[in-house]
Amino acid sequence: KELICVKNNLTYLPEIENLTNLQKINVNENKLKSLPESIGYIGSLQTIYCFKNQLKALPNSLQYRTATTDRPLFIMAKSNHIKIKNIQKLIISNKNIILRV
Repeated sequence: KELICVKNNLTYLPEIENLTNLQKINVNENKLKSLPESIGYIGSLQTIYCFKNQLKALPNSLQYRTATTDRPLFIMAKSNHIKIKNIQKLIISNKNIILRV
């Protein structure tokens, strides 16, 4: 139910759509520039922790979450330039994120 990859110097995550029971992802303190597109298609996913990475955008697939689940998705991140488009039920939990819709 949890994928924990903290402080591993990861530069990418593989596509993870087969992890259908995944509820939490913790990839804090890596070197990720993006998250896999498949992350938005995991209906059971509740929380993504991605502090201290190099993320500049969230996957476009997150905009389709509302079609597959009514559960809100919490994203814990700290960034000055994450772009979010066409998301209706996404809850961002960090006041340091700038939303550009």
